[in-house]
Amino acid sequence: LLHIWREIGATSLNVVHVDFHCDMRGLLVDRERQQGWQIPEVRQTLDEGNYLRYAIFEGIVSSVTWVHGTPGGRLYDVHTVKYTSDWSSRFNQQAINESTPISLPYQEVEMSQWPGIEGPAFLDIDWDTFADLSLPKSEIDQRVRQFLEKPLGNELLGVAICYSQHHSHDTRAQYNSFVSQMAERLGAEIITVPYVEGSNELPMKMKMIPKPIYT
Repeated sequence: LLHIWREIGATSLNVVHVDFHCDMRGLLVDRERQQGWQIPEVRQTLDEGNYLRYAIFEGIVSSVTWVHGTPGGRLYDVHTVKYTSDWSSRFNQQAINESTPISLPYQEVEMSQWPGIEGPAFLDIDWDTFADLSLPKSEIDQRVRQFLEKPLGNELLGVAICYSQHHSHDTRAQYNSFVSQMAERLGAEIITVPYVEGSNELPMKMKMIPKPIYT
């Protein structure tokens, strides 16, 4: 998605990010002042877990609304977006002191509390918000219905839907049905982009953490 945004010259997008995970690793947010800083992170390369942070600091994305269900969100993520209200943000004080923050309208909303979309927005959906491996498969259809009941407005600038195969139950048929429902509802054309393996290699210090502890 980041590469597509770059190719079409997208700028200043209001992004509604519907995802189990934040995909903003390396970002520190002051939610009261609506400001953001880029901070050191465990991985130093662009990957599926930090592409939104790249988009923010490249000026492609100007505001973010992160919508997720429960389970979902920061409590269920590893190396997630950080808030200045976190106790651990004190370790990023040097980055705060030495860099100028960017203006970043930002909010994190639980799906049940999300009112839907008003005004121009780019809708970015990861299927794992409905079908993450930590969720019961029996709840997928109900979670999809909950989302589809939300108003999506009539000013969408685009919609991207990702099938996170490493995080989701084997639910390709349900995913395809959801994509078709979205396209029909919005009168949109479906363009399928083949998955390309990203630079998501774990650093050695993370590889040494036993999987059960990491999970």
